[in-house]
Amino acid sequence: MVPTEKPRKTLFKDIASTNVFFCDEEDTVATIARKMRDHWTDTIFVKNKEGTVTGVITDGIIWNLIAKENGEKDPRTLKAKEIMFRNFIRIECDKPIESIEQLRELLEKTKIQRIGLVKNGEIVGLIRKKFIDRIKRYTRNFSFSLK
Repeated sequence: MVPTEKPRKTLFKDIASTNVFFCDEEDTVATIARKMRDHWTDTIFVKNKEGTVTGVITDGIIWNLIAKENGEKDPRTLKAKEIMFRNFIRIECDKPIESIEQLRELLEKTKIQRIGLVKNGEIVGLIRKKFIDRIKRYTRNFSFSLK
């Protein structure tokens, strides 16, 4: 009799986007917006001079800057370090996911609704709430579960 193996749990890295992009803390919003456009992304991680990720900028952050009325400064001239979101959630990429609800709860804890995946201290992936919402939508119609 062959022993049956338990199916491997889905890891965070299994559902993450590995297309991650970075900017410097000194980059202006105009530079960051061009990078987002050129790479067709809505999220840019910010690195300091030492190469450590210190924050994240989303398209929503930029839209809010542009939408502000009576701004004292031209938003295009602001620097990444002035507008970045510092307290984003980071999770080891090899950590198993217990459930879709666990993911949703994690994403609800942060304004930016993104999780940065870390391997050896470096950001290597990204999970967006939009992706989880799409999975959730299909689970209503199909029998779907994470591995």
